[in-house]
Amino acid sequence: MPNNTVVELAVFDNVVVAVNGFVLVFLAYRTGQLHKQVKLAGQPSTRAVMLIDGHHVYVANNGEVSCYSSSGDLVWLQPFKGFGFGAVALALPGNARQADSVGSR
Repeated sequence: MPNNTVVELAVFDNVVVAVNGFVLVFLAYRTGQLHKQVKLAGQPSTRAVMLIDGHHVYVANNGEVSCYSSSGDLVWLQPFKGFGFGAVALALPGNARQADSVGSR
């Protein structure tokens, strides 16, 4: 994994969720025990952004958006074919996230 990847963190239901442009990780809040680590669906990048809503984790990465369950299982991937790569903002009612950098390939 490149050293220039940005890690985004969130905590919900006593679980720390971390994402970079390559992996999504779920850790126990109190102990740091690894619950699950999954390779992100789609193309890797140096900057991913995530939004947690209920029991779903949405990850935008290089012009693609994927949805995972709160246990780390892939639910769906939307690659936005034909639109190229670029920053993606995520928004749901009352909840929005924007990456601070487009990243590079």
